[in-house]
Amino acid sequence: REVDATMESTRVEHRDVLLNITGASLGRCALVHECLGPANVNQHVCIVRPDRSSLFAPYLNYLLSSQPLQDKIFAGEDGVSREGLTFDRIGNFTLAIPATVPEQQEICVFLDRETARIDALIEKKERLITLLVEKRATLINRAVTKGLDPSAPMKDSGIPWLGRIPNHWDVRRLGRLFRERDERGYPDLPLLTVSLNTGVTVREYSDSRIERVADDLATSKRAASGDIVFNKMRMWQGAVGVAPSDGLVSPDYVVARALPGVQVAFFSHVFRTPNFMGEVNRFSHGIVPDRNRLYWDQFKQLVVPYPPVEEQVAILAETERSTERIDSLANRIRRAISLLHEYRTALISAAVTGKIDVRSSAQV
Repeated sequence: REVDATMESTRVEHRDVLLNITGASLGRCALVHECLGPANVNQHVCIVRPDRSSLFAPYLNYLLSSQPLQDKIFAGEDGVSREGLTFDRIGNFTLAIPATVPEQQEICVFLDRETARIDALIEKKERLITLLVEKRATLINRAVTKGLDPSAPMKDSGIPWLGRIPNHWDVRRLGRLFRERDERGYPDLPLLTVSLNTGVTVREYSDSRIERVADDLATSKRAASGDIVFNKMRMWQGAVGVAPSDGLVSPDYVVARALPGVQVAFFSHVFRTPNFMGEVNRFSHGIVPDRNRLYWDQFKQLVVPYPPVEEQVAILAETERSTERIDSLANRIRRAISLLHEYRTALISAAVTGKIDVRSSAQV
């Protein structure tokens, strides 16, 4: 009973509006629906409970999501702690609202309908991006494991994950194509990071925090421009890429320099194919599966397709042309989605602040 009484102030009710007051989600709000059932919030969320007689909860949710109110929410946010929004500040917000609940409901009918249309269009465009990403991955996977000529005579590679390859291709262990680089003591080089999505990039720093520690740099590994770098723990997910410049990486990463006859970008694509990542997982070791690590000694035992060098170059050129077209289309769709989000926000702001009269259109 005592615990229940203590939790009472954090228990939500149907048609409360929840407002996030800290962290990266500062300003995000949501309407509590009846289907949610018993629930409580933590200290990062403020429960805004409207007076039902004068304020329609869905309208309040739209109002708090509008640009004018979001500007108020972020007015005291300092950019570091992200804790500028307090209960007192929320209580002091001045709201301009329609005089009657039916008017507020009419605005919500309009916004529910129009935002649903916008959201449906956004969802369609996001599905299209997903399809383009899948097409891109399939195109690369096919090119780096089967070649560019679909009519080329094929043979069994003898490697289960790889299957059939062109007759004139070879297969080689990675130990014949790369050598491990383990060089320390270059503290002046920039730090590099390895991402599942973007491969190896130069790490960017925030001006508001001190992120570099000299002692850490002394143990960091040097990666030369063009080296393969991978995260031991996330190689099986595709955390691998080509170093864009000389730099430093975590001592828990593996750095591999290419030997003659190796186009590193070609093999970087191979390393991100689904079947190869499954093979990496098989060769990795750890206490539990999601903590598996791939060490150099296991990496060099992996077997990959090896086309002639000139064909590696041709495959890279063709995949770059094809993926450039796909990426260009995907970026145009992303820009369209961004504009739709902006339009959605502007529409909500205009409706709840009375800049557009939606009373008749709400009945359409």
